[in-house]
Amino acid sequence: MLLQPEIPTMLFSLLAFLFLMFFMSRFFLKPVLQLMEKRKNYIQKQLQEAEETNKKALMILDEQKELLLKAKEEAKNIIQQAKVEKGKEAEKIIADAKNKAEEILERSLKEIQMEKMKALNSLKKEVGNIAVLLASKLLKHNLDREKQAKILQNYFQELGKAE
Repeated sequence: MLLQPEIPTMLFSLLAFLFLMFFMSRFFLKPVLQLMEKRKNYIQKQLQEAEETNKKALMILDEQKELLLKAKEEAKNIIQQAKVEKGKEAEKIIADAKNKAEEILERSLKEIQMEKMKALNSLKKEVGNIAVLLASKLLKHNLDREKQAKILQNYFQELGKAE
């Protein structure tokens, strides 16, 4: 035999179920849904912030790359400029050294010329003195040509030994 449901028990069960549903939805379901909505909003906000932070980081990275490229270019220009200046300075130093060498050479040539002139003047005086001495000896002896030649020869030999 089949059991037959009793209507008052069914109604009571239905009313209890509806009351429980109302009570649960009012006090438990709404706060849980609100909590889940808040959590969902928080997560979405965090994702948006993370995305914005990522975009900012990428922009900063691009700026840093540009700054690095500019710095490398500037360093390259500075190095190039230093090389040019170094080359100019080296050329100037070489030119100065050549000028100084030419000045020293000219001064040396002048000094050599002056010493040569002094030596020639001294030699002329010495030759003049020798000629006078020789003439005086020749006049003292008043000799013929053969004796004069012998006296000159002896004198030149003495002069050669003195040197």
